[in-house]
Amino acid sequence: MLSIASISQSNIDQLEVKIEQSDNIHQKATAYIEILKSIHWQQPDSTLHYIDQFRQLPNINNYSKYLLEIEYYLSRAYRAKGDYYLAMPHALESYKISESINDTIHAARAAYQYGVINLNVSNMSESLKYLSISYNYYQTLGKDEKIADLNNSLASYYLDNNNIDKAIEKYNLALKTYEKINDTMGMANVHANLGLTYIDEKEYDRAEFHLTTQGKLDSLLGTQYGLGFHHDFMGYLKHSEKKYEEAVGWYNKAIEIRDNLSSHYNRCESYISMGNVLLDMGKYKEAIGYASEIFKYKESHKSLSQEQSAHRILYSSYEKLDDLKLALSHYKQYKTVGDSIYNQEKIKALAESEAKLKKTDLDAEITVLNKEKELVELKLNDQRLIISVSIIGLLLLTLVTIVIIKLYQNIKSKNQQINSTLSDKDILLREIHHRVKNNLQIISSLLSLQSRQISDVHVQQAINEGRNRVRSMALIHQNLYQNKNLTGVDVHVYLNKLISELFNTYNISQNKVSLQLSIDNLNLDVDTMIPLGLVINELVSNSLKHAFENRDNGIINISLKEEEQKLILKVSDNGIGLEKIAFEASKSFGNRLIRAFTQKLKADFNIRSDNGTHVTMIINNYLKAA
Repeated sequence: MLSIASISQSNIDQLEVKIEQSDNIHQKATAYIEILKSIHWQQPDSTLHYIDQFRQLPNINNYSKYLLEIEYYLSRAYRAKGDYYLAMPHALESYKISESINDTIHAARAAYQYGVINLNVSNMSESLKYLSISYNYYQTLGKDEKIADLNNSLASYYLDNNNIDKAIEKYNLALKTYEKINDTMGMANVHANLGLTYIDEKEYDRAEFHLTTQGKLDSLLGTQYGLGFHHDFMGYLKHSEKKYEEAVGWYNKAIEIRDNLSSHYNRCESYISMGNVLLDMGKYKEAIGYASEIFKYKESHKSLSQEQSAHRILYSSYEKLDDLKLALSHYKQYKTVGDSIYNQEKIKALAESEAKLKKTDLDAEITVLNKEKELVELKLNDQRLIISVSIIGLLLLTLVTIVIIKLYQNIKSKNQQINSTLSDKDILLREIHHRVKNNLQIISSLLSLQSRQISDVHVQQAINEGRNRVRSMALIHQNLYQNKNLTGVDVHVYLNKLISELFNTYNISQNKVSLQLSIDNLNLDVDTMIPLGLVINELVSNSLKHAFENRDNGIINISLKEEEQKLILKVSDNGIGLEKIAFEASKSFGNRLIRAFTQKLKADFNIRSDNGTHVTMIINNYLKAA
């Protein structure tokens, strides 16, 4: 029996003859596309070779249907080589071209490719966006195998957000489809992913079952790429079980396989794995050798996580070998890379992205239900008219009454169903606000953990200020899910909690500084409350940090009034005072936040120093809760 590789090569040979003999550009282009489809994705150099020939066809750039194929296969080849940042723009370009000519099938394919590449480099918000686009296309097209691929990829997104149950659910959905269509490679991939998931959950028996199954499937397929993953993951399992010698054996086999493959990204993953186990075994010089290999490929795949892992192995090993100079150098680089990975804005954007996606779906369903309710109310009005007219004839009264009673019962039943459904949606919306609050709390906790590892007081202060800002937003969502009104924030309750937490954060006692609040009974829309809350957070924080140095009996006054369709915010203290010129000259992040949100609220901002600092904001652009 001929192997798949020999069959593909036979096809390619025939297509090359066709290209050589034909004078028609469309026949040549179609043949090149068939060749690219025939080449296994683990042979990226062959793909790039034929793309170079494809692009030399005369006037090829005038044909969008051929350009989208060239861009797609370029992205696939660079992804196989581990050059994710080189692959990314080609996948996006293929998607844009497909969209421009309304080619749904190729748009779905390119969106999936672009989403997976972003997933590999931890651009989670961008990944979710394009995987969702691809998912919707493939659902419309009824492509079960593609939907299985997407469920497999979306599971990684949920893992990254620590939603283990949802990730396992997605993996099992993908596995069920792969088994139905007898896709051996797909099944192997899902078993590998489930194995990794259960390792991280410390369910080692389950993990070994899935990884062993993956190894059997990849052995049947004869895919060295899959077997590289199998040996690397089995090494990770044994490492997690502290069976270090067994782990080294598995990792050695993974490296042996991957050294002969094109993906240097996966090769580096195995180097990192080997470095970690050798570090735990006390073989520090050997660990240094493997970790140092990572930097040969630094510019190719730009993997911050691999860089950080390599620096961690190196600084730990040099420290154990008493080479403190090199240990310190790598530790500093480890911290620098870590700061890039755990950028606060990136984490915040990810949490907001998922919340907005869920809220959009929920709002759409509520709109439909409201329309249905309006329709039922119109029908009720019609039935009342029928009742009035029916009084004219006594002979028809009984018949009409029976009809009306039946219709009324049906309508009442529908109203009860609608009210029940709206109640369910109300619960779901509360859950969304609750989860957003929890996600923001996780960010706050991450920042707290990060600050404990930093000795620089100024950096610690900056991180703590960031925590306060995140917490001010979390309180808003907490207020929303705890109140009856899900669209508005009770300003008085919110400000009491916010300022109380600021006093605790800066360890200020009521004996030293007292607080005087004068807040109107207001319920503000969340889009108004977030910038307003952040402004108040900055102003009060500034007072607590700077206004009462070496002073007692401090007073902070906060007033928020609604007058003539304007909000009047006043924040003042009796501290040392801050001149307007000094405030405007400051380039601190807090002051920039205040200026930015002042513009967003279209507010007039005034500051004066007279026996303390007195800030007044007249807010013209605000929304109250419906």
